Amino acid sequence: MTKKEKAFQLFEQGYGPSSEPVKALGLKTSSRWHYYKEWQDKGGQVKAEPGMASTDAEAAAEKHIGKLAKGAILTDDPREATIARFRPKVIEIPLTPTLLLAIEAAHREWGWPKNPPLHLFIDRVIYQAFRDRGIILQAYIKEDEG
Repeated sequence: MTKKEKAFQLFEQGYGPSSEPVKALGLKTSSRWHYYKEWQDKGGQVKAEPGMASTDAEAAAEKHIGKLAKGAILTDDPREATIARFRPKVIEIPLTPTLLLAIEAAHREWGWPKNPPLHLFIDRVIYQAFRDRGIILQAYIKEDEG
């Protein structure tokens, strides 16, 4: 069995291209994502979340985030997501390439966590952006400009 066929099997089981079992195949990141897209283009759909007995991906996902959009795949990895849902209220934002690059750059340049929870990353970026402009977001204290 080829690595591609093994990757397709793992995708069928609900693993994404950034999951540890798929990474363990030894494929380059670009190959994993290419295979994942190819698998989806061939009609691949997640049958169940790994470790769950249900074969209905939508029913399994509803336990976590409510009704999924048609064809959506539930993931905890922001690099695999195209939309993020925030709680307690649901606010959908597109997970753009710029945002993903910002997470990677923050990790490489400043030692921030490699895969931070998205809300913590956004909080930190907002805090830093305001601090760089002399505003401390604790009690809205504006530093003297000098």
